Amino acid sequence: MGVGINPEGERIGHGVHIKDNEQAYSAVKDHTIALELCPTSNVQTKCVNAFDDHPIRQFHKDGVIVTINTDNRTVSDTDMTREVEKVFDTFELTKEDYRQIYMNSVDNAFASEEVKQHLRSFESDIINH
Repeated sequence: MGVGINPEGERIGHGVHIKDNEQAYSAVKDHTIALELCPTSNVQTKCVNAFDDHPIRQFHKDGVIVTINTDNRTVSDTDMTREVEKVFDTFELTKEDYRQIYMNSVDNAFASEEVKQHLRSFESDIINH
């Protein structure tokens, strides 16, 4: 049985269930497809049982390209600052982890190269903050 992942795809929204499918996991990792992960929303929609069960850390440490997102801020009652803080506090990620996830987000954004260059200019602020 094949998986429905287009190897030319740029990113996949949510994608937490690839952890349960070795073929899908390998396809996402091998084709460097970014996962737009929304941990709070994933808990609220029961994709994962609890925040600390979310696979974002596992994915990131294994080299899967991950980004942190809020999904629907008004429904999830979160914003990017809270979502990032919660992910980093829960999974004890480092500044280097944050830098890499931030750059993943910039590199995989649906934005012009000019906007991406502007966002990349904040990379040193992450390390020095």
